[in-house]
Amino acid sequence: MADPTPILGTNVASAIVPFTDADIFPTHHAKYGKGGWRGVPTYDDLALIPVDRLDDGMAVFVVETSVVYTWNETAGTWDYFTKGGDITSKRVTVEYTVTNLVAGETQSFELAMAKSSIIYDLTLSKVAKVTAWSTPDKDETNPYIFSATEDHLTDDGSTVLSDGSILRNRRYSIFVNLEDPPTNKIYFDMENIDFQPGDVTITITYLPVEYDQVF
Repeated sequence: MADPTPILGTNVASAIVPFTDADIFPTHHAKYGKGGWRGVPTYDDLALIPVDRLDDGMAVFVVETSVVYTWNETAGTWDYFTKGGDITSKRVTVEYTVTNLVAGETQSFELAMAKSSIIYDLTLSKVAKVTAWSTPDKDETNPYIFSATEDHLTDDGSTVLSDGSILRNRRYSIFVNLEDPPTNKIYFDMENIDFQPGDVTITITYLPVEYDQVF
């Protein structure tokens, strides 16, 4: 039997443990480890994990979206967690508040969602107009637009016509990022159309569809 190959590094003779079972101090910080399982506050924080701490197959839980990503060393991408070949995803809710939106003003913002998402529910907290764009250039000819009214704050796929009748079109919208390479960003404009200043909160419940996330 060949002699074992020495492992370079700080060698330990036994496991790292606290002094007693009553000790409450952790044995290590997941943030400073390599690979394994850990958590980060937002999707953007995935990109801040140093390369030397990445390990093929490591899993990271993103608190912002309640989604688990795994590191694909070969592709150099963060992928949605998969199990048995099936995507184990769930509906995600994201919320953002545009503050101090004055009469007639438009404010821009972006949300981290997915490369493409099925939108189950989009609700504004007050009368306003929201436009969603697939790129930061905002030059597409057919962006998503929803104008909320006092009695119609949720986009349910219907349109209230001038005579009061309701026209039902599609049930769900789809948001897709069209940048090259694609990212998980969707770009928004929020416009005050009722001339009452104040904050406007947008709440979106969606199902991530396209899963590869590339930095």
